[in-house]
Amino acid sequence: IDGYAIKLFTRFIQHFGEEQIRVNLCFIITQCEMKNDEQRQNLRDEFLYDTECAKLTKNQADRIYFSGALNPDDYKRANGVLFYQYGN
Repeated sequence: IDGYAIKLFTRFIQHFGEEQIRVNLCFIITQCEMKNDEQRQNLRDEFLYDTECAKLTKNQADRIYFSGALNPDDYKRANGVLFYQYGN
């Protein structure tokens, strides 16, 4: 996440009020179709403990989700990588 996005997100939370918005807040880390459990845990840790992101993720560790999409080229070939991506 770049610094500008963090500032915008912080302003969003301040605008609506932290208590009001925290119950509806979650974080989605994208492009994780090829990440295994250990890699996802490392991404989660980096996100939680980054000095800038830590302000946003306070008390939100259980609301971090991972997302990915199947690579269209792998889909067309229906190869083993596609099954790995689907499993993740």
